[in-house]
Amino acid sequence: MEKSCVVCAKMLKGRQQKFCSASCKHSTTNNKHQNYVAQQRRGYDRRTSLIEMKGGRCEECGYSKNIAALSFHHITPSSKSFQIDLRRCSNSSLANLLKELKNANSFV
Repeated sequence: MEKSCVVCAKMLKGRQQKFCSASCKHSTTNNKHQNYVAQQRRGYDRRTSLIEMKGGRCEECGYSKNIAALSFHHITPSSKSFQIDLRRCSNSSLANLLKELKNANSFV
C-alpha cells in the first residue's frame, strides 16, 4: 500500500509519512497567528504612542532622536509591575500598558 502526500498527492518515498517535501509540510501550518513582523510593528507603534504621551523626549536633556535610547523610569521601584519595552508593548493589552505608564514618573 503506497501512501501519497496529503497536500499535493505525490507518492511518498522512504521514511516520508504525510508530506513529500518541506514546502508541502509548511503550507499546512497556521501562519495567521505567527506573524512576527506584525508583532514587531504593533510593539513599535504602541511604544511610540506611549513616548508621545510622556512628551516625546528625555525630561532631563531633551533628547528625542532615537526612541530605542529612551526608557521609562519609576521613582518608586515597588510600584513597577513590568518594564515598558518593545516586547512588552507588543504582547500586553493597551489597558495594562496605560496603567503601567501612569506609574512611570518619567523617562530618560
